[in-house]
Amino acid sequence: MTDSALAHSVGKRLGAGRLVERNVDGRFTLRGGQPRMNVEIDSPPPDSVAIRMDNVGHLPAVEDGPWKQVCDYLLIADESAVSYAVFIELKRTLHGDNKPREQLLRSLPILEYLYSMCMVARRISPHEPQVSVHTPLSIHFWIVSEKFGPRTDIQSARRRPPKSESRTSYCGATVNTLVGPVVSFSRLVAAGTRARMDTRQ
Repeated sequence: MTDSALAHSVGKRLGAGRLVERNVDGRFTLRGGQPRMNVEIDSPPPDSVAIRMDNVGHLPAVEDGPWKQVCDYLLIADESAVSYAVFIELKRTLHGDNKPREQLLRSLPILEYLYSMCMVARRISPHEPQVSVHTPLSIHFWIVSEKFGPRTDIQSARRRPPKSESRTSYCGATVNTLVGPVVSFSRLVAAGTRARMDTRQ
């Protein structure tokens, strides 16, 4: 186990159906979209979990509406010097609207809740795996798609072929976009701006 046990502690507290089981080859298969699409996360660290966000969501007391719309998955991983949180929204076809970006940002309070819960558990139980307050938590936002939408293709063809990976700034956060069925975990955490949790308990 690494210096920080955030992934282990979160996984310990989420009930059945909230986590994605690893494949035999160690990958995570993320499923979503209508119709269904699959995205493979290659080479995730040993100390990592993939959370189905639609099975977690915000507190039941949160009013129905946009705030109930969160991203599809949250990956949490621990390595020796840093913990990672990667929010992922799956889209069968990539369009230019901001709805997926809004879903990614609305998901951030769920991470903050899970992090705080693990910190409280660390205080209460001396046998709890240590979630180190000294380990940076690096946060990343991704939209992953199988293909470009028609309007994206037409607009891009007038200028240059669309890129399979890009990033934009949205409400102060760097949102990365990827078109493809397989992505390595190292690629997810290497791109874009890294944010850190503001609240440490």
